[in-house]
Amino acid sequence: MALLRRLSCPQHEDVKDKFPISVVEELLDKLRGAAFFTKMDMRSRYHQVLMHPKDVEKMAFRTHQGLFEFMVIPFSLTNVPANFQVL
Repeated sequence: MALLRRLSCPQHEDVKDKFPISVVEELLDKLRGAAFFTKMDMRSRYHQVLMHPKDVEKMAFRTHQGLFEFMVIPFSLTNVPANFQVL
C-alpha cells in the first residue's frame, strides 16, 4: 500500500467533519422492537466502501510498477472516519 501525501496548497485547508460518538444506551433504545439485526465486517475497515466514480482518478498514484487508482476509500483521508461512522 502506497503512502499518499497531499500536495502543498496554502489556499486550501481541510475542513474536518465532526460526528459525535453515539451513546450505547441510545443505540440500544433505537434497536428496541427491531425485527432484523445486521453487522458489518470491520476487519477491513473503510476498504469496504467504494469511492464515487468521479473521485477515483483524483486518488491515482504512480509507482515503479505503474499507475494505480484506489477503487475503495483509503482510511488515511481526513474525513473518512467521521463519514464511516455515519454509515
